[in-house]
Amino acid sequence: MGGEETKAVAEIAKATGELAKTSGKVVDASTSFGSWLSKTLGTIPEDLLGIAGGDWVHEQRKRNLISLQAKTAEIRTRIDAGPPQEPSVSVILPLLRAASDEARPELQSLWAGLLTAALQPDGGRRVRRAYFETLTLMEPMDAVLFEAIMHERQDKKGGRVDVNLVGGKAEIGGDERTVSINALEKLGLIVFGTHDGLHTVKPYGLAFWEACNP
Repeated sequence: MGGEETKAVAEIAKATGELAKTSGKVVDASTSFGSWLSKTLGTIPEDLLGIAGGDWVHEQRKRNLISLQAKTAEIRTRIDAGPPQEPSVSVILPLLRAASDEARPELQSLWAGLLTAALQPDGGRRVRRAYFETLTLMEPMDAVLFEAIMHERQDKKGGRVDVNLVGGKAEIGGDERTVSINALEKLGLIVFGTHDGLHTVKPYGLAFWEACNP
C-alpha cells in the first residue's frame, strides 16, 4: 500500500469512527481529498448507499467505501488530477452503491478509476452508467485478462490480439481462460474474428477501459 493510500485510509478510518455518532451521514473527515468527498457524501443518507445499520453486510460496505476512497485518492495523486469536480447525482449514487459491494482488489481498482473519472473537470462525461453494470458482472479473472489484452493491444499499437497467447502471459490458462474470454465477449468488450482467430477490442471496450483508467 502506497504512502498516499495509507494516509487516506487513516483519515477515512478515523472519520468512520464518527459514523455512528452522525445522523444519516456517511463520513465526516477534515483533510484533503477525503475531506472533500466526505463533505459531498455527508449529505447522502446512509440507507441510499446501503450502509445503514450495523450488521456484517453494512460494515463490509463501509470498509469497501473506505478502501475505494483511498484508492481513488491514490489515483488522483498519481495523475495530478487537481481539485475534484462535483459529480452528478445520477452518476455518483449508482456508482457508490455498486462499488460498496465489491472488496476484491482487481475490481475495486476499476471502480476507483471510474470514481476518479467522475470527479474530473469535465464532470465525468466519459462515465456511462452502463459501465457500472458491466463492472458488476465482471469477475477478477475477467479483469486480469482484459487488462492483459489492453496492454498487449497498446504494445502492438492497436489491432487484433491473440487472447490465448495473452492469457498465457497473464498466467490464465485452460478452462479459466475460456470462461473469461466468453465473459468478456458477452459483456461486449471484445469480439472474436472467425477469419483469423484473433480478438478485437470493441469501441465499447475501449471506452470502458479509458473510463476505468483516467
